[in-house]
Amino acid sequence: MNDASDVRIELFRDEKNSTSKYGIVHSEREILNRDDKEPFYFANFPLSEKAKKLEVVITWKEKGSDRSYQERFTFSQD
Repeated sequence: MNDASDVRIELFRDEKNSTSKYGIVHSEREILNRDDKEPFYFANFPLSEKAKKLEVVITWKEKGSDRSYQERFTFSQD
């Protein structure tokens, strides 16, 4: 994988009695590379004890390319 640009991280949680999801977007560091010594940090995301799912969507482009990539992770609890 080459260096990434236009990095965007989105977190979504389910809302009780709603089909809508509550989310936040973090794009403070838009460029990441393999040699970064610092981890990727961002503010706390409030997650209700009643929430059953947390979805994380990461989108990026390879530096110097217009092609977009996306990775999606869903964490569930019963």
